[in-house]
Amino acid sequence: MKKINTFLIISTAFVVLLTLFLKENKGVSKEEFRAMIDHHPIQERLKLSKAERKKSGIPPNRYFDDQYLLEMNPVTGKTNPENIQAIIEEERASNVFSKSTIAPGETSDNAWVERGPNNIGGRTRVIFYDPNDVNGTRVFAGGVSGGLWVNDDISDASSSWTQVGIDENLAITCFAIDPNDSNTWYVGTGEAYTHNDGTGNGAWYTTDGGNTWSILWSINLNQNKARRPYFFNEIVAWDNNGTTEVFFALDGWLDYDYVGHIAAGWYKMDTNGDINKIEFEVDGRAYVFSDVEVAADNSLWCATKKNRWSKGGGEIYRTTDGENFTQKYSLSTGDRVELSVSKTDANVVYALVEEGNSTGVRIVKTTDGENFTVLAEPSDVDTGIDPDDFTRGQAFFNLMIEVDPTDDDIVYVGGIDLFRSNDGGTSWDQISKWSNNNDLADLDVSFVHSDQHALVFDPSNSNKGIFANDGGVYYSSNLSSASLSKTAIVARNNNYNITQFYSGAIGPDPDNEMLLGGAQDNGCLYADNVTSGTNSFLKILSGDGIATFIDKDEEYLIVSFVYNVYESYLLPITANSRSIEIRDDTSRGSFANVADLDDNLDILYVNGSSDGTYRVSRFTDLTSGDAGAGSFANTNFIDSEPTAIKVSPYTTGSTTLFVGTETGSIVKIENANDDSFGSTSLTYTNLDVDGVLNTGAISSIAFGENEDEILVTFHNYGVNNIYYTSDGGANWAEKEGNFADIPVKAIMMNPMDKDEVIIGTNYGVWQTDNFTDESPEWVHSQNGMSSVKVTSFELREADNTVLASTYGRGLFTSTFTTDEALSINDNELTNNSLVVYPTISNDGVFNIKTTEEDYNTSVEIYNLQGAKIYDVHNLELKTSNTKQIKLEASSGVYILKIYSENRVLKSQRVIIQ
Repeated sequence: MKKINTFLIISTAFVVLLTLFLKENKGVSKEEFRAMIDHHPIQERLKLSKAERKKSGIPPNRYFDDQYLLEMNPVTGKTNPENIQAIIEEERASNVFSKSTIAPGETSDNAWVERGPNNIGGRTRVIFYDPNDVNGTRVFAGGVSGGLWVNDDISDASSSWTQVGIDENLAITCFAIDPNDSNTWYVGTGEAYTHNDGTGNGAWYTTDGGNTWSILWSINLNQNKARRPYFFNEIVAWDNNGTTEVFFALDGWLDYDYVGHIAAGWYKMDTNGDINKIEFEVDGRAYVFSDVEVAADNSLWCATKKNRWSKGGGEIYRTTDGENFTQKYSLSTGDRVELSVSKTDANVVYALVEEGNSTGVRIVKTTDGENFTVLAEPSDVDTGIDPDDFTRGQAFFNLMIEVDPTDDDIVYVGGIDLFRSNDGGTSWDQISKWSNNNDLADLDVSFVHSDQHALVFDPSNSNKGIFANDGGVYYSSNLSSASLSKTAIVARNNNYNITQFYSGAIGPDPDNEMLLGGAQDNGCLYADNVTSGTNSFLKILSGDGIATFIDKDEEYLIVSFVYNVYESYLLPITANSRSIEIRDDTSRGSFANVADLDDNLDILYVNGSSDGTYRVSRFTDLTSGDAGAGSFANTNFIDSEPTAIKVSPYTTGSTTLFVGTETGSIVKIENANDDSFGSTSLTYTNLDVDGVLNTGAISSIAFGENEDEILVTFHNYGVNNIYYTSDGGANWAEKEGNFADIPVKAIMMNPMDKDEVIIGTNYGVWQTDNFTDESPEWVHSQNGMSSVKVTSFELREADNTVLASTYGRGLFTSTFTTDEALSINDNELTNNSLVVYPTISNDGVFNIKTTEEDYNTSVEIYNLQGAKIYDVHNLELKTSNTKQIKLEASSGVYILKIYSENRVLKSQRVIIQ
């Protein structure tokens, strides 16, 4: 097993040598890229087990390791998130954030609508009370990928969060309030503890109590030489005899900025606003502070974590001027340290110290400011958590300690769960549980999401407090009773929508809307009979929810965990619903495994690769509890791991499957449903015979109006990310146009207008209305949505509603529109006396009836291109009978309009399967 510092050294050497070797090349072959992927240093991390990753201080979630390999430039072997920063700077300069850019459709009032969840939060590291609130109940919270939010009355169970108007979807990780001006606040961005998961883009400040925000320190990222956007671990606003001095503790993927200076470390802003580094090093490398707190005598206590060269962790320093440090504690094998200082005694300090190599944690305390003693550790009732390590090997990530500001003997710690001591750390009571696993079912304390990050006390009553963790925000009005109560700590996540979704699915019926998504650390979330706007969701699978699907006949849905773990539920879901196992295999596929459902034939296709064999697996009998399985691999076509799988909606009697790979190949597989899996039954076709598609990882495959009209996107930096063919792959056209060099994750064409296409990217949704031109013009389509990473699109054909899943802001919907001939007016939809049924037909037969009055009508039906394909006049509709019409047309979506006296009585979208 490689140590993390060895990995970093190898990574640096790899990138340098590779860049020198390939810098004159315009590209690389698929074979060269395959070799680059196979031998990339990040593979050393991917080989580690979950336990080994924790031991090395690496998050057990492999998603962003996989994303790095998918997104890296095929020439340089590294990613370029600084490209997103360049877009941000350009948009800020042009004031685009104040403009109303459009969502899908051709009208500026067609906005994205946030759909939730409104009852489930997400990873939160920052929480603080508004110092200017006279009621003492206004609270701000920062999501690691969801921005800054405010709640006007945290004590009220019905209170709701609203997003603060910073113009970007920031990864908020730290804050400070000016001790001499309660209207001046600072927030820092970038979460170092999970590397790529929450990259930062500077520090922000407000001078009007949080109403408006401006950039304070924008990270200067050079396109060619920059490493990672830096991570702000701490911001400290310190009162120096009436003058506020601001300090910043920076972390980073590597310790050098783009001009070769050490970037991680301790910085100070002078009275002119200039920010300068304070040299404080270990073996020539900057110390990295993980926590800094102001003591009762105004001295600063500073705790360290290892820098990226594995130096300087496990130490505590004290300074009286912010520039000269005296060591007070050191654990030679230590790593990250979190502090809590007494508010009444300058010499009382508690600290949680990560032992290093995830061998556990220790709690230490000093009462004289000099000598630290080791305290007893709490033992979690969960027998799956080591009694010597309540963080479960994740002290590099979930580590929290706070002392009561009015009583130094009351102290709280958090890892997976929360604990309280009333005797200065001599003994501990457990005050929360993350589940009913093992012996937790018998523990009568509050349910609180796992992975604890912060605790703040009510400024006027320290028996009240707010916790921040991976499940969002939790509130207690009576902390002293928490060890004896199931309700002492309760969630406060109403409309705190910072959920990180890997995927989303939408049900086929607009009148019984169902939403489903797979979320990081929040499982698979489901809602039915939802209303417009945000909705409450039900968790139907725990852990990391990945791919999700809703059957178009509304008979079942599919949820998944990492790798090849899939379950189904029969619809409708009730209180007695139980999941049905399809497959439980964590040895195949990738962490966030790609899959697609053929819901005509009820077959699930997934990436089933393992041990260097690239294959597609197939599961049938999805709701029987005895799913059939098989797989097919053809190295002549599936030449690397599948990264995009798409079932054609146009071939319904069998499965025509499209597979995109990690090196840019795309293959069409006909008869993929054949039981024999034989080479004679499956027909493989290479859709890029001439090698027009670039080398890189295919991220999504979508269709236009037929199976020959295909849209393809790529994950990578440094490539053309968007391609289109209208002849089944015989000829491909690049559709990058003016789009920036950033990863694209999803694509969708307006089914009523092939000139309009939307893409989901690492920086929000973008749209073009001239896709068929040689060089489309792309614009940021963020009206109603933050500039957040978009992971998938799903279309509800009945009304052309698009569901967008985001990694940090939940689910959003919008609707494709077109010209007036095909529009459906809201007033028409309210005419409930006219009924068209079924809206989804297998044979083109539709019934029309009236329930309140008789009409003499005309009926017209249009296809989605606006052409009238059916027309009947003088159709008498009476309350006593039903009229039947027969539409001779191919499968698809159509608009049925009922007229009387030149007035539209009813418009209805209908589908022929």
